[in-house]
Formats: sequence, C-alpha cells, structure tokens
Amino acid sequence: MPDRHTARRPGRLVFRSLAELFEQYEGLFLQGHDYRHTINSSCGLQVTAFDRCFPHLVQLKRIGQHTAVKFNIQEEKPRIRAQLNGLGPYSIDQYRARNLPSALDTLLEPHHVYELADPGTAHLGFLKHYGDKPYPFTLVLVGESKSDGCLVPVTGFPAKRNRGRNLFARAQRVLWSRGNAVLIDA
Repeated sequence: MPDRHTARRPGRLVFRSLAELFEQYEGLFLQGHDYRHTINSSCGLQVTAFDRCFPHLVQLKRIGQHTAVKFNIQEEKPRIRAQLNGLGPYSIDQYRARNLPSALDTLLEPHHVYELADPGTAHLGFLKHYGDKPYPFTLVLVGESKSDGCLVPVTGFPAKRNRGRNLFARAQRVLWSRGNAVLIDA
C-alpha cells in the first residue's frame, strides 16, 4: 500500500504479440503522434519519446544475435507490426515490457532525478519508489539524442533496492527531488 514516500504502481501491460505491445507503447509514449512526443516531467525537464525508443525500453533483440543490434525503426516497424501472434524472430525483456506504464509514470512524476557521474549513453537517472516487492523502484535512464539534441529515454526497468542504490551511489549530484523547488531550468 502506498504511503507518503511511495506511489501506486500503474497497471502492467498485457499483450499477446509484439504488434500489440508496440501499439500499447505508441499509445502510452507517443499518445497519437506519428513518431515523437514530448513528455513534460514534473521536475521541469522535457523528455522526447520517439518510436525508435521502443527497442531500448523493451530490450528488443533478434533471436540468435547475442550482441546489441541498432534497429532502424522505419525499416523495423512493418516487421514488428506484422508479428500478430507471439514475438516472431524477436525476444524482449518481458518484465520491462509489462512495466512500460511505470517507466512513463517515472518520467512524468519522478521522486528523484540524478546526474550520472559516468555518463555513457545516459546522462540522467529518473527514480520512482513504488514500494512493491521484489522490485520497489523503477529507474529510467535518459540521454541526449545526438541527432535531435533533446533528452530521450535510453532504458527503463523495475529494480530491487540494491540496484537502485548502486546505480545512484555513483551519481554526480541530485538535480531534483520531490518536494523541492525545480533545480534545473528546462
């Protein structure tokens, strides 16, 4: 049960196919826009979700490929939408996929936003505490798009307490916390 320090986790997605999952992603993150939608976070930052963020947020992989593949979403979208029964030649992280609503909720209403000390592809970490077990947190890592110059979600996932602590123990600084004034001008 949520208290003043935790939030109620949004319902998890239910899907029978990759096409259905992608359709739900578009409804949540793109909200009827063709390929991009700006999410205005309560922390004052704007994060732009693109159709191309989908493979990262659900950890989409082609079966048989062990290394990360950069998907060209314009080429891949017809193949994704054609998977009307199951996942076809793809695999996903089921837990990340089912918890896409929590990732969006974390972007919209984070409890904390951190600047990461060792930015790779992600510069910021959004954290929200839901309190449910065994994964009481949702973490969403956000980076700057090289091609568009805007903030984009890089990945998002439910996390156990230690994973959240370890990731953000390396944070350079806290940029924003719920209840404080906005510390970053958007």
